[in-house]
Order: sequence, then structure tokens, then C-alpha cells
Amino acid sequence: MKSTKVYSILSVIGAIILMVVSPGLFTLLLGSAAVYIGIKALIFMQKIQKKGIKCMGRILFFQADSDGDKTPIVEFTPIDGELTTGKPTLHGSIDINKIRSYKNMTEGEVPVLYDPDDPKKFILIGENGFNYFASVIIVLVGLGIIIVGICIMSGRISVGGA
Repeated sequence: MKSTKVYSILSVIGAIILMVVSPGLFTLLLGSAAVYIGIKALIFMQKIQKKGIKCMGRILFFQADSDGDKTPIVEFTPIDGELTTGKPTLHGSIDINKIRSYKNMTEGEVPVLYDPDDPKKFILIGENGFNYFASVIIVLVGLGIIIVGICIMSGRISVGGA
């Protein structure tokens, strides 16, 4: 855990230095990271839709982050019989998702779709559409950021005074 924190701090420092030294390259890398994350999420969604196994789970409680967004902690039993507890691999904790709250379902069951190769990777079935939509948006935003980075590097967009 300590090394993860050190790497996070070093990554932020490196990003700040890169942002100052080469804003175009920084923007290009930032956009590429967003596209990578979005595509990785889309591939996961496609895999779990094709090979995922459906079962029923229950929400034990909600874990809040620093912004107050809540992620459900879900418990379910895959086919292998070993109880699994964790956060959904993809979950949108944003204001739109608060409209369709699972708060009333902490005592009831929720449908879960898990990866048979790794049951710790799962999604709540009712969120498939939202997860897909959010992943596509991340890819599109990333592509937009890449275009801005290319424009900065080619001189079409001026950054930093002058």
C-alpha cells in the first residue's frame, strides 16, 4: 500500500513537470490514457455480456468516497460456492445514478453478472446500459483531448502566453 502511494505521488509530480515542459505531449498522453481506460471498460463489458454468469447477490452497505458518491459493497456466491464480497468492477457513482438508487435494496437481492474466470470482477445487471454509455463518453472525451494535444504540438493552438 505504501509503494502505491509513493508511485501515485511520483506520477502526479511527473505529470506536473510534463505539463509545464511540454503541454502538447501531456495533453496527448492524457487523452490516450482516457481512450485506453474507456476501451478497456468496453472490452470488459463485452466479455462479461458474452461469458458472464448471472446470480443473485445482496448489497451489504454503501461505501462513500471523498466526494460523497456511494458505491455498493455486494456479496454473492458464484457457482464455485466461495462467498465473494466487493465493489462492482464498473459502477457509476454520479448524480444521474443517484436517481436510480439501490438504497432501498440493502436488505433485498440484486442481480449480479460476474466473470467466470475471476468472480471478483462483476457488475450489477441493472447498470449495463449506464456503464456502456459512460465508457463510450470516456473514449470520445479522450479522442477530443488527443485532438487538442495534436493541435498544440503542431502549433495550431498556442499555450502559455505569447
